[in-house]
Amino acid sequence: MPPTLTASERAAAREQAALARRIRVELKRQVSQGELPFAELLALSRTDTTEGRSAAKLRVGEVILAVPGVGPATADAGLVAAGINGNRRIRGLGPVQVRKLTAVLGL
Repeated sequence: MPPTLTASERAAAREQAALARRIRVELKRQVSQGELPFAELLALSRTDTTEGRSAAKLRVGEVILAVPGVGPATADAGLVAAGINGNRRIRGLGPVQVRKLTAVLGL
Protein backbone atom coordinates (compact mmCIF):
# COMPACT_ATOMS: atom_id res chain seq x y z
CA MET A 1 0.00 0.00 0.00
CA PRO A 2 1.46 3.40 -0.97
CA PRO A 3 2.38 5.77 1.84
CA THR A 4 -0.25 8.26 2.89
CA LEU A 5 1.02 11.80 2.44
CA THR A 6 -0.30 14.92 4.04
CA ALA A 7 -1.52 17.76 1.87
CA SER A 8 1.67 19.74 2.49
CA GLU A 9 3.85 16.72 1.60
CA ARG A 10 1.91 16.22 -1.64
CA ALA A 11 2.28 19.93 -2.47
CA ALA A 12 6.04 19.76 -1.82
CA ALA A 13 6.36 16.66 -4.01
CA ARG A 14 4.39 18.36 -6.82
CA GLU A 15 6.64 21.39 -6.61
CA GLN A 16 9.78 19.26 -6.68
CA ALA A 17 8.52 17.31 -9.71
CA ALA A 18 7.65 20.53 -11.54
CA LEU A 19 11.13 21.90 -10.84
CA ALA A 20 12.73 18.72 -12.21
CA ARG A 21 10.62 18.97 -15.39
CA ARG A 22 11.62 22.63 -15.86
CA ILE A 23 15.29 21.72 -15.45
CA ARG A 24 15.01 18.92 -18.04
CA VAL A 25 13.35 21.28 -20.52
CA GLU A 26 16.09 23.86 -19.95
CA LEU A 27 18.84 21.27 -20.42
CA LYS A 28 17.31 20.13 -23.73
CA ARG A 29 17.04 23.77 -24.82
CA GLN A 30 20.70 24.36 -23.98
CA VAL A 31 21.71 21.29 -26.00
CA SER A 32 19.60 22.39 -28.97
CA GLN A 33 21.06 25.92 -28.87
CA GLY A 34 24.60 24.53 -28.73
CA GLU A 35 25.21 26.02 -25.28
CA LEU A 36 25.68 22.61 -23.64
CA PRO A 37 27.69 19.99 -25.56
CA PHE A 38 26.54 16.37 -25.36
CA ALA A 39 29.73 15.35 -23.53
CA GLU A 40 29.10 17.97 -20.83
CA LEU A 41 25.52 16.75 -20.44
CA LEU A 42 26.83 13.22 -19.90
CA ALA A 43 29.29 14.50 -17.28
CA LEU A 44 26.54 16.53 -15.60
CA SER A 45 24.30 13.46 -15.42
CA ARG A 46 26.92 11.72 -13.25
CA THR A 47 26.83 14.46 -10.57
CA ASP A 48 24.65 14.42 -7.49
CA THR A 49 23.04 17.82 -7.98
CA THR A 50 19.49 18.76 -8.87
CA GLU A 51 20.56 19.43 -12.46
CA GLY A 52 22.58 16.22 -12.56
CA ARG A 53 19.71 14.06 -11.35
CA SER A 54 17.40 15.73 -13.88
CA ALA A 55 19.93 15.26 -16.71
CA ALA A 56 20.28 11.59 -15.79
CA LYS A 57 16.55 11.07 -16.36
CA LEU A 58 16.52 12.46 -19.90
CA ARG A 59 15.96 9.88 -22.61
CA VAL A 60 18.88 9.34 -25.00
CA GLY A 61 16.71 9.60 -28.12
CA GLU A 62 15.28 12.98 -27.08
CA VAL A 63 18.70 14.42 -26.29
CA ILE A 64 20.25 13.19 -29.55
CA LEU A 65 17.41 14.80 -31.50
CA ALA A 66 18.07 18.07 -29.65
CA VAL A 67 21.71 18.15 -30.83
CA PRO A 68 22.11 20.71 -33.65
CA GLY A 69 22.57 19.05 -37.03
CA VAL A 70 21.16 15.69 -35.96
CA GLY A 71 17.76 14.83 -37.38
CA PRO A 72 15.51 11.83 -36.86
CA ALA A 73 17.17 9.65 -39.51
CA THR A 74 20.69 10.36 -38.25
CA ALA A 75 19.64 9.87 -34.62
CA ASP A 76 17.96 6.53 -35.37
CA ALA A 77 20.90 5.30 -37.44
CA GLY A 78 23.37 6.33 -34.75
CA LEU A 79 21.41 4.66 -31.97
CA VAL A 80 21.07 1.44 -33.99
CA ALA A 81 24.78 1.46 -34.88
CA ALA A 82 25.68 1.98 -31.22
CA GLY A 83 23.19 -0.69 -30.12
CA ILE A 84 21.25 1.66 -27.85
CA ASN A 85 17.51 1.85 -27.39
CA GLY A 86 16.35 5.47 -27.74
CA ASN A 87 14.09 5.09 -24.71
CA ARG A 88 17.07 4.41 -22.47
CA ARG A 89 17.89 7.13 -19.95
CA ILE A 90 21.19 9.00 -20.01
CA ARG A 91 22.31 7.61 -16.65
CA GLY A 92 21.69 4.07 -17.94
CA LEU A 93 24.40 4.34 -20.61
CA GLY A 94 27.60 2.46 -19.96
CA PRO A 95 31.06 3.73 -20.93
CA VAL A 96 31.24 1.52 -24.03
CA GLN A 97 27.83 2.72 -25.21
CA VAL A 98 28.84 6.35 -24.68
CA ARG A 99 32.03 5.81 -26.71
CA LYS A 100 30.13 4.10 -29.52
CA LEU A 101 27.44 6.77 -29.62
CA THR A 102 29.87 9.70 -29.65
CA ALA A 103 32.00 8.01 -32.32
CA VAL A 104 29.05 7.17 -34.58
CA LEU A 105 27.42 10.60 -34.30
CA GLY A 106 30.65 12.58 -34.07
CA LEU A 107 29.64 14.29 -30.85
